[in-house]
Amino acid sequence: MTLKRDRVGTWTVAFALDIPDVEVAHPNPGTLVGVDRGVVVLAATSDGGLFGREVIDPDRRLGPDLLTDGERRRLRRLEQRKARQQRGSRNQACTRRQIAKLRRRQARRRGDLAHKISARLAAGYETVAVEQLDVAAMMAFARGTVEQPGTGVAQKRGLNPSIASKGWGMLHGQLAYKTVRAGGQHEGTDPAYTSQTCHVCSHIDPVSRENQARWVCVACRHRCHADVNAAINILVGAVPTRQQPCQGPAAGHAVAACQALQTSVGASTQEPAGPEHAHAA
Repeated sequence: MTLKRDRVGTWTVAFALDIPDVEVAHPNPGTLVGVDRGVVVLAATSDGGLFGREVIDPDRRLGPDLLTDGERRRLRRLEQRKARQQRGSRNQACTRRQIAKLRRRQARRRGDLAHKISARLAAGYETVAVEQLDVAAMMAFARGTVEQPGTGVAQKRGLNPSIASKGWGMLHGQLAYKTVRAGGQHEGTDPAYTSQTCHVCSHIDPVSRENQARWVCVACRHRCHADVNAAINILVGAVPTRQQPCQGPAAGHAVAACQALQTSVGASTQEPAGPEHAHAA
C-alpha cells in the first residue's frame, strides 16, 4: 500500500495486487500496427488512425494543452497574480493551491487520454510497435550563452512543453502492459530516421516532411500524412521478418505495412480523411 499526497493536499491510496498469470487469446489474432507519437496528434497509426484529444473531448472544447479557453485564461491570471504577491504569504499560498488544482485537472485528462488510446490499441491489435524513445533525454534543457550560443535552444524551448503535455512516456508504459494483458505483444524499434524515410521508396530526406502533418517524398512524390508515414516505418522496423512482396494498393511494401494500410479491426480515425490525410496521392 502506498500513500501519496498531491500539491493540492489530496491523499491517494494505491494497493498492489498479486494477480496470477493467465494466458489469454487476443480477440484479433494476426493484426499488427505501428504507432508514432507526435506533438500535435498524440498517436498516429500505420493504418491511418489519428488519436488526439478528441478521444476524451468529441466536441473539441479542449486545446492542445488539454485545457479549455476559459481554464487557460484563468491559469494565466493566476500566474500573474502569484508573481505580484509577496513570496511565502498566505495569499500566495492560496493562489498556488488554485494553480495546482488546474494543473491536476490537466494531468488527469492527460492520463485519461493515454489510458483510452492505449486500451483501444491493445484491444484492437495483437502486435503494437512503437519507437524506443528516451523521452527524458529528448526533454533535456538545451542551454546557451552569448559567448557560446548552443544549438537548438529556441526549438527545445518550444518542443519540450509540447512533449510533456502529450504524455509520451505514459502512453508507452501503458501500451507495454495492456498489450500483454490482452494477449498481444509490444514491439520496440529504433527511432532513427523513421520520420525522414519514405515508406514507399525508402528515400531519406528531412525536406520531404513539409510540415507537421504533410509528407511529400522528394524522390517518388508519394503523399501521405507525415505521422502515418512514420508509423508505417516503425511497424516495418519492428517486424522485419514479415517483410515480403504483397499484392494490392501497397504492392512492394512489407506485408506488415500492407496489412497496416488496410482497414483493420480496432482501427479508429479521429480526423476526417482529406488530401492531407490520404495514404497516397
